[in-house]
Amino acid sequence: MDDIQNPTGTQTSEQDTESMVSSTELESMSSQAASKIYEKESKIILDYSGLDRDLKDFVDSKEIEHQLEVFEKKIESMLNTLQRITAPNMKAVEKLDTVKEKLQERQTSLKLQGRKLKRLK
Repeated sequence: MDDIQNPTGTQTSEQDTESMVSSTELESMSSQAASKIYEKESKIILDYSGLDRDLKDFVDSKEIEHQLEVFEKKIESMLNTLQRITAPNMKAVEKLDTVKEKLQERQTSLKLQGRKLKRLK
């Protein structure tokens, strides 16, 4: 059994077993990660001073749910307004670019004509 080569590597079954992490080690690693997350979360300080006084005084869960619905409706309304705002008129931008190019061409040709006129004098 030890002579069989692993197609993904050259380790024997004994080496594979040694390189595996035991379930208790895995659990302790996950609990360590969880404790780090809890530690970070405990350092978070929420500042409710920006809230209106009436929003701070909610006690009943029904009041909270109602206010949540009000906020969701406001957000939905704002999103709808954003979706109705049209993108800038790209054809107008293209026309402006075309006019700028023509202006540049005419300025160049005017300079050439001016040079020719100076040579003729």
